[in-house]
Amino acid sequence: FDPNVHQAVIHEESAEHREGEVIGELRKGYMMGDRLLRPAMVKVAKA
Repeated sequence: FDPNVHQAVIHEESAEHREGEVIGELRKGYMMGDRLLRPAMVKVAKA
């Protein structure tokens, strides 16, 4: 998970993933060169 390019919208308990690991993408993000146009909305694992 990178807060510079991701927006965590769901935190889900997961025994098979590390804490803070992105486990799903709900909405694709967009960049133009080095500029972030829209962050990706993601589901993140929590312990």
